[in-house]
Amino acid sequence: MTTAQNVYAPTGAVPTARYAGFGIRLLAYLIDMVILFVIFAMIIFVSIFVGRAADPGNLATGTGRSIGNLACGLIGLVYFLYFWGSKGATPGKMLLHLRVRLQNQLTGDAGIGQGRAFIRLIGYAINSVFLYLPFLIILTNKEKRGLHDFIAGTEVVRE
Repeated sequence: MTTAQNVYAPTGAVPTARYAGFGIRLLAYLIDMVILFVIFAMIIFVSIFVGRAADPGNLATGTGRSIGNLACGLIGLVYFLYFWGSKGATPGKMLLHLRVRLQNQLTGDAGIGQGRAFIRLIGYAINSVFLYLPFLIILTNKEKRGLHDFIAGTEVVRE
């Protein structure tokens, strides 16, 4: 068996995992938001100057700003899809030694896959519609899973 293979708990077995709680997961998310903010600030800065070159009288709106906003949205999407899907952790989670894995997965360093990462991201979007209150579900169950984890079949553990 190679280290990239995933081993799951047999039916009825209880995996021994140290589930990551709400506080540390929030801190990891805030670290990711700081990273993305820096990237987005650079993109917006460049897009404003591109837009100003295209339309000198229009500093904060127009084509450059629209392209910048689109680029930020795409980068945010790719950021989470790539890191969850391929690595099993975003830089914020890596820094805090957390891993997103498939529910009851016992070993393996692989991510959760791009499809499952996309489903998890949809869960984040649903959380945002409800003012992020569904994240509080993490506080109510022993596996410390949020709505997005239930939707995607994932869990977050400490390594």
